[in-house]
Amino acid sequence: MFKGIFDFLCSDRKEAKFLRKFYTFVLIPVLNPDGVVCGNYRNSVAGVDLNRQWIAPDLEFHPEVYYIKNLFKQFTDEKRHIWIYCDIHGHSKKKNSFFYGCNTAANGGFLSWTIVRILPRIFAQKTHLFSYKDCRFKVEPYKIGTGRVVAWKQFQITHSFTLENSFYGFDFGEDESKEFSFDEYCLVGSKFCESIYELHFVWKQIKRELQVTNGWLKPKVLFEKTGVPAAQLLQEELAKKKKEEQKVQAIQQYQLFLKKYYNQGKGTIINPLPTNQSKHIDVQRLKTQGSLLMASSSKESSNAQVTVQNFAFSSSKKQPNADLAGIGAVGGKTNNRPQQNSPG
Repeated sequence: MFKGIFDFLCSDRKEAKFLRKFYTFVLIPVLNPDGVVCGNYRNSVAGVDLNRQWIAPDLEFHPEVYYIKNLFKQFTDEKRHIWIYCDIHGHSKKKNSFFYGCNTAANGGFLSWTIVRILPRIFAQKTHLFSYKDCRFKVEPYKIGTGRVVAWKQFQITHSFTLENSFYGFDFGEDESKEFSFDEYCLVGSKFCESIYELHFVWKQIKRELQVTNGWLKPKVLFEKTGVPAAQLLQEELAKKKKEEQKVQAIQQYQLFLKKYYNQGKGTIINPLPTNQSKHIDVQRLKTQGSLLMASSSKESSNAQVTVQNFAFSSSKKQPNADLAGIGAVGGKTNNRPQQNSPG
């Protein structure tokens, strides 16, 4: 993911050139180099979790955190506003990429709830690999010493986040998941930069809206500015596709059933209608007719011909395999019920 961010910012894309022109990016690839060399992804060689030492880092035991916090102080002393802080982590339990943020803006205010959620919503619109529904905006007591909370509380950085990324993979629809590939991790990084670029303009639009409405921002406006999450669109698309596949599969199963059933009774299926001409039928009536036809076909002449009409699937039923549009009459007629004296 870090590679995706680095490659994007160093590229010739217009968004990257714009960001380099107006903002200074400080990128730190590994905050725990000695721990990583020893095989740790959380603890340093000193045996401490560096992401719990931000309140009062020690120069000897937590040098990485100590010097980064001093860099924050340097920017603050120079009156340079730190717009975004983002700590990139791997998550060993949850799937997807998502944010841990703080619930309100650093300086409070009427719109603080909205402000801290703008970037995550924009990010969610960019890629289905990032899940807005998995984001959490809460400062829990045991996380007060983390980088994002200290950056938010002590240095007044409203857009202070931890970008978590699953070690495993991401949701792909409702019931399926896929493993993250190297390229997909890089894609998350580049989409994060694209989100920062868009945030620059969206925030200006929202501020203009606030001037018109005297500080009131309707939720509808926020959704219009940030769009629908890509993961939600993907889930809806896959659900629709799955429903269509189930429909086709149900139709095929019934066609096979009817062929097998009437072949046993030496009947013939004639003129099934296209599947888009859907009608409803009572399932119990269908079972009764099938039983009568089976009994009749086993006793009567084998020269009888059965006409089945109006075979179609109805998507409005809850059980696809119980949706038939109708069954025709015995002997080529169109009555709803088979005649008792008619041949099978």
